Amino acid sequence: MTDLIKAADALANRFEMVADDIANCRDVEPNAFAASLLALTAYRQARESADGVKVKPLVWRDEGVRYTSGDYAIEVCGYGQNGIWHLTFYGAEIAVSSAKNSLSHLKRKAWNHHVSYIKAALED
Repeated sequence: MTDLIKAADALANRFEMVADDIANCRDVEPNAFAASLLALTAYRQARESADGVKVKPLVWRDEGVRYTSGDYAIEVCGYGQNGIWHLTFYGAEIAVSSAKNSLSHLKRKAWNHHVSYIKAALED
């Protein structure tokens, strides 16, 4: 991720320099656009490599009627076949499922949410 940030900063600096030269009616250095294209290429390469981020799997702890993994929790409300499973992240509900075969389903939902959350944070 550091490469992506450095590449984005270099690209932004390069364009700021060219824009400043143009705004102040100064001659733009001959290789300004070539350097900007190199910076843009470096940014694109760093961006592509960021998509290959590996996210550690969630490790679930069985706490009886509750399963937790970091800030995720899956809890059952009700009993037996009529129980409803709730998936929460930081206490906010993400998904609800009936008790039939739902634990694995909600764990997959938590995993998908986790991966999306991590990648979105890296893009900012």
